Amino acid sequence: MMCPPEHKHNASCYSNCGCRCPACKYANRLRMRAARERRKASPIPGFVAHGKDTTYLNWGCRCIPCGAAHSHAMAEYHRRRKA
Repeated sequence: MMCPPEHKHNASCYSNCGCRCPACKYANRLRMRAARERRKASPIPGFVAHGKDTTYLNWGCRCIPCGAAHSHAMAEYHRRRKA
């Protein structure tokens, strides 16, 4: 979906309008990367559940349950790709 040309193409256009033009995709990629780096740099809050693949990826948690969940998710991913 493309926004009208008069829209300012950026990460908010990607989120709010659903625009997937290269400029909006790139801006959103940078925004998500910065958010992930901010999360990894801060302590993991108490409300974040361990033992999930998302905790491993989004928060950079490398505890045993999170590592095992990520390994399981990657094994499933590779199994689906081979099929």
